[in-house]
Amino acid sequence: MSGFGEIIASAVGKQVAGMLGELATEEATLQWKFKDDVDVMADKMQDLEAVLHDADDRLRRRGRDGEAVGRWLTKFKSVAYDVEDVLDDLDATELLKKSQPKLKLFFSWNNQILRRITMPHKLKNLRGEIEKVGKEGQALNLVRNQERAEGSRNNETFVGICDEGLKSGVVGRDMEKDKIFRLLLNYDDNAREDISIVSIVGLGGLG
Repeated sequence: MSGFGEIIASAVGKQVAGMLGELATEEATLQWKFKDDVDVMADKMQDLEAVLHDADDRLRRRGRDGEAVGRWLTKFKSVAYDVEDVLDDLDATELLKKSQPKLKLFFSWNNQILRRITMPHKLKNLRGEIEKVGKEGQALNLVRNQERAEGSRNNETFVGICDEGLKSGVVGRDMEKDKIFRLLLNYDDNAREDISIVSIVGLGGLG
């Protein structure tokens, strides 16, 4: 899966690992009997997230294994998004269960019987994919991120994977930031209307 744009892989990993950690403590996990898979997936995602900094460094250095590391990062993000999709589906199912009358829920394709059959298989397959990505990372000798001094990431450059290939650079939205500053400080003489709220929306985990 490609075309993610300049998305920081570590943010995706942290978000999904957090979602799995929360799911492991929920009642539905025990009821549907896939707690073991969720626990293992959460641990594996945390392990993978811990080696992302090394992968990013090696990709930026463009060494002889840079292309292989780039493919590994793409696979990692693909699996992370697949996990996120399944967890969102599970959340929607639980919400539907609480909001719909039992009779309507029984005749719905989203009923509990169907989900109890398909969801454990989905999670088990995803667990296998996560473990596969983990083994490929070990084959690339990716090392866990070490504790770094406070403020050492201020000027860090991250690498994005996109349809055109590998791109490196400081990730940011300078044009959008400048526009927001102008809105807030009323630099634009043409903007005469008072602004009470400026909505700033971003991908969860990147803030």
